[in-house]
Amino acid sequence: MFDISILNLAITLVFVYLILSIMASTIHEIINSITNMRGKRLLKALKELYSDENLAEGKRKWEDFYNEHILTSPFIISLKQKKLFTNSERQPSYIPAKNFTLALYSVLLADSENEKSSDLKTIIENDKNLPDQLRVTLLTLHAEAKGNLDNFLNNIEEFYENAVERTSGEFKRYTQVWMFVLGLIIAISLNVDTIHISDTLWKNKKQLNLTAEAIESKIGQINSMGASLDKLNSNMSGAK
Repeated sequence: MFDISILNLAITLVFVYLILSIMASTIHEIINSITNMRGKRLLKALKELYSDENLAEGKRKWEDFYNEHILTSPFIISLKQKKLFTNSERQPSYIPAKNFTLALYSVLLADSENEKSSDLKTIIENDKNLPDQLRVTLLTLHAEAKGNLDNFLNNIEEFYENAVERTSGEFKRYTQVWMFVLGLIIAISLNVDTIHISDTLWKNKKQLNLTAEAIESKIGQINSMGASLDKLNSNMSGAK
């Protein structure tokens, strides 16, 4: 016959390590919030979008262009936040593709004022502010759009999203490593020993069953609150 205590022990252990994982995740988010690691990695990835290595003398560098025109654009500045406990600003941890596209397009619009031609392709070709690598990209995206401005802007958005996708993967791996480290530190600090916990609870099955029942009750209350909130949101949406 199946011993319910085995299931109760499993529920208790899962709950213990769920709490530990939430603690590790919270601490990690606090650290990221203070150090703005996500924003720093995004900035680094975008500055390395085009390599300036072995660039011919006198050629426009991508990093300089990004610092002077993209980061100073109102579409990017509006995303910056104040650092904790200071009045200084920090780089945004996320830049939507729409904002990046508008920032880049605003450069073309500003430079087109000195260009006699109103043709976007000609403006891109003659814009001296653009790095050559970016110019080639924009001309390719413009050709693919077949002269349609909306398609051209959509192509820039897709290009940007593909470029930052690698950053998301790198940050995810970085997060996994730090979550493991933090989890290990928390487990050692709190002296969390699975074998000891299991042995102690197994020898006191009455306490084990009461603990499992309390956990199930709390989970039920949380699920009930969640269902109530979903229903309230649904009613509010229907009322609109």
